[in-house]
Amino acid sequence: MLKQATLIGYDASNCKATIKLRTSHQRYLEGVAVACNIPEVELVAGRKLMVSFLDEYIPGEAVVIAIYE
Repeated sequence: MLKQATLIGYDASNCKATIKLRTSHQRYLEGVAVACNIPEVELVAGRKLMVSFLDEYIPGEAVVIAIYE
């Protein structure tokens, strides 16, 4: 399942992001894996993301797969 999100923060030391899902105004997901092919310079707070959820009920399995504007 693909969902749209906004990047809140990025931790370069472990390649994980904090994101806010487009459908959730108050809920952040922390520790979301980021695909290795996304350049670190593109991971700026406020950027729009495409996130892949292998199982929508297990947020820990989510991966940021793209950045778009």
